[in-house]
Amino acid sequence: MVRRVVAPALSSPRIRAFAFHFVSQLGIRYRASPAVLEAAPLLRRGPRPGDRLPDARVSRGGHITYLQQELSSPHVHLLLCGPLSAWNRDRLDETLSRFPGVLKITRLTSEQSDAALVDVHHEALRRLGVEVSAQYVIRPDGHVGFRCAGTDLDGVLAYLGRWFTADLRV
Repeated sequence: MVRRVVAPALSSPRIRAFAFHFVSQLGIRYRASPAVLEAAPLLRRGPRPGDRLPDARVSRGGHITYLQQELSSPHVHLLLCGPLSAWNRDRLDETLSRFPGVLKITRLTSEQSDAALVDVHHEALRRLGVEVSAQYVIRPDGHVGFRCAGTDLDGVLAYLGRWFTADLRV
C-alpha cells in the first residue's frame, strides 16, 4: 500500500524537492521565534535571523574546508565577518570571557590569515550579505540567532546576555 502511494508521489520533481528540503531541514526557518534578533545597523542581504546558515568553501590554515563544518560544535558561535583590524581585540576577549564554555568566536575575512577563516573564493561573505563588516550568532543547530552589520558588539552582548548567564568576573 505504502509503495503504491509513495512511489508515484515521489516521481513528481516538486514533491521530491519539498521532501528533500523537509528531511534535510534546509527549509526550516525560525524567523518568528522570540529567540532570534535582527539588530541595527541592518544587513540588506544574507540569511536572516531564524534562517539556516548558508554553506560556502573557506580556507583555514591554507586548507579548504566549509563554513558549516567549521561552525559545527555544541557551542554558540559568534561569526565576525570582515577585515581583521576592524575588531577590537580587548572587546573580543571580554566578550569571550563573559560566556565561558558556551561561546566560540570565529573570524571570517577575505584577507590572508592563519588565525581566521579565509573566504578565498569570495562566496561566503557574499552569501552572508557582508558589505564591509558584520556579526552573526550561529546556534548549535546551524541557524542564525542574531545578526547585524558593523563591529559594535553591544547588540550581540545584550542578545547573548538575554539567553545565557554571563560570567561577570571580568
